[in-house]
Amino acid sequence: YKLTTSKETILNQLIEKEVLFQEAKKSGVTLSESEVKSSINSALEKQGISEEDYVQMLAQQNITKEELFAEYQKRLTIEEYLKGTLLKTN
Repeated sequence: YKLTTSKETILNQLIEKEVLFQEAKKSGVTLSESEVKSSINSALEKQGISEEDYVQMLAQQNITKEELFAEYQKRLTIEEYLKGTLLKTN
């Protein structure tokens, strides 16, 4: 039962994330390629990860730079959307 619940939870989270991303796109929230790359580079710097380590980590996780970029872009777009709508205080 617990395993089923975990799978269900993960599936729900993925669905929620995709719905938020679609809403963000509909509302016109976009991030430039340079903004996403800057955010990735900032995260790597904060964690002290070199380019070589970064490439190695991606290979270990079987993820390409393009896949990571797309995931970051989606996450950052959702964050911007939430900042501009749901988290706005009047």
